[in-house]
Amino acid sequence: MPDAVGAAGERHPGAGPGAGRVTLYCPAPLLRAGRNTVTVLELERLGATLELRDRPELGPPEEYVEEFG
Repeated sequence: MPDAVGAAGERHPGAGPGAGRVTLYCPAPLLRAGRNTVTVLELERLGATLELRDRPELGPPEEYVEEFG
């Protein structure tokens, strides 16, 4: 569960396309000028990699179609 400046984020690694790979977004207003702290609490598995980037890497767009019957 990532936490940036007191605002908790959520992730669901076992759900949907790309399960296991998660991109989290931290809105700029939550960050302060200078140094920020990001805390990650991982309770399900060890050995995961955390990579911080200045731009998202979301992959190609996917079409979502929901049919109502």
